Amino acid sequence: MEGCTGGLWDIIAGSADEYLEKELVADPPEGQRLATRRRRKKGVASGDEAPPVVVSLPPISHGLKLVAPGPKLTLGSGTKPQPPTRKQESPRDHPPPKVARRKSVGDTDKPKESFNPNVQVYKGEIVNMAMQQNSCRYLQKQVNNKETHVINFIFSEVLPAFTSLINHPFGNYLCQHLIDKCSTKQRREIIDMISEQLVDISCSMYGSRPMQKLIERLGARVEDIDVIVSRLKGSVVQLTQDLNGNHVIQKCIRCLGSAESQFVYDSFAQHCNEIATHRFGCCVMQTAIDHGSKQQQEQLVQAVEQNCALLVRDPFGNYIVQHVLDLGREDITDRIVARLEGQFMSLSLLKFSSNVVDKCIKLGTPENFSMILREILEISSDGSERVRITHRLQEKFLELASDSYGNYVLQALLNEGPIKGPTEYNMLIEVLESQLSELRHTPCYTRLLLILNRSPSISPLSPRSTRGAPTPSANQTTPPKLKLGEEESRGRGTRGGGGDGGAFSGSGGGGASSGSGGTHSARTRRNLSWVDVADSAVVVDVRETFEFEAGHYEGALSIPMGEFIKEASSPSPSAKFSQLKATKMVVVYCQDGTRSKIVLDFSQRFGISNMWIIDGGFNARLAQG
Repeated sequence: MEGCTGGLWDIIAGSADEYLEKELVADPPEGQRLATRRRRKKGVASGDEAPPVVVSLPPISHGLKLVAPGPKLTLGSGTKPQPPTRKQESPRDHPPPKVARRKSVGDTDKPKESFNPNVQVYKGEIVNMAMQQNSCRYLQKQVNNKETHVINFIFSEVLPAFTSLINHPFGNYLCQHLIDKCSTKQRREIIDMISEQLVDISCSMYGSRPMQKLIERLGARVEDIDVIVSRLKGSVVQLTQDLNGNHVIQKCIRCLGSAESQFVYDSFAQHCNEIATHRFGCCVMQTAIDHGSKQQQEQLVQAVEQNCALLVRDPFGNYIVQHVLDLGREDITDRIVARLEGQFMSLSLLKFSSNVVDKCIKLGTPENFSMILREILEISSDGSERVRITHRLQEKFLELASDSYGNYVLQALLNEGPIKGPTEYNMLIEVLESQLSELRHTPCYTRLLLILNRSPSISPLSPRSTRGAPTPSANQTTPPKLKLGEEESRGRGTRGGGGDGGAFSGSGGGGASSGSGGTHSARTRRNLSWVDVADSAVVVDVRETFEFEAGHYEGALSIPMGEFIKEASSPSPSAKFSQLKATKMVVVYCQDGTRSKIVLDFSQRFGISNMWIIDGGFNARLAQG
């Protein structure tokens, strides 16, 4: 205790006095005894009082936090020193932080004013009030009340400063309300006031909307329209390419009559490339095509036709050409296709022009389709029905199928070909089949197979598509096509050859025979139902692994479609796949039958002739329960 400072000792002494006080309350005799002993230790007699000694507390640096300086301690006096204690903190001492609100333009910390309902008391202050957010709203409400004397009063105050207010962040809203509610005579005064600055106001961020409202409210007053048209006529290109001004031109197209808006169409036809290749201009031109009269529409269509060779290659211009094709007029499509003749192959490989070629194929007439495909196939237009498959032609189609944009054009040709140009479509199939092994590395190979399998004309299942496959012999065993209720046991083979016209499924024994000749049909059916699957058949699931694990046919092998196709086309397939090729009957299924058709088609092309597919896939199995 000798090392304690005076301040710390006094705190300890104060604690002892507090203890004595508690003892006096709890046990008075014991408390008196302890108090006497304490006074003796201090050298103070029981009846004598020593002069008080005042000790000031020095700052404590032992980690104790004093909330407030306590009273000076007086040793030996009747005053009992109290030790400092920590203040217990309550949630009220720490209120939640206030979220700062983002102030908008014109916000102030002053409370909102209450305005006099009689707006005329603010005479001479209306312009300044229109430039403040709260007071501008007050003025707008006054205008919307449609009281003529109030509108006239505010209009008379605002008119001298209308040019500055129309470009103001807050004042432009009052200008819009005044244009909407004022009389025709007052509207003419506004036009006269701002006529010299119409172009600048139209390009302004704040002035563009009042300008659109003014055009909208012009009505049939020829004098007012003439003033507006005369001021905007020489700046159509500038306004069309402006972020705000293009809306003013669109409002002229929509609200003015054909005669009054003709100045816009004349400028568009004269500066077609400049406007159509601009990000804002192409949108305005599409609006003009949609809202113009027949003569005005034809005027713009002719301008687009004359420049379509350049527009189709532009990021924005190609949309104009597509929009013109979407009009659905055969004469327009014929003229555009004629303009692009000789360029379709090169245009198909470009990002923007490939969209136009795709549109020409889908929306064009059969004559347009034949011309485009004959050009790509390098066939003369003399009606020839033969295509000469050269190495150069094969390289061209490989490039078209491999290109990230050209493959969509090729798919469009395959989709539209059976209907619009069967002759040219057959030539296209012949070229594709001649290099199918090279096409399998292209990104659109799977889609091409789906399209070919769906086409009503020449199909991969035709004799031409099975070129190179072994010819089935008359002694080859074929899997049975069992029907429900038939007594023949599953798994028993049926000899092919001449029959009584019965149709059998499979590739052996004549497959589909007619009469006594056993002639092989042009299209061999290879579809089975789950009931027809022979017990000795090997069942292969070509779905993905996760699909197989979720549920599959008991005893089926899992070979995903991509792996199956890779093994089928490999010169040295794995042992497992070699066993499949040696099996008499392989039944393939997927989820709904789509992927199994692709696998079947691909297998036939590489000489695998012992394969059948399940109609409806695994979904049909689930439906059977």
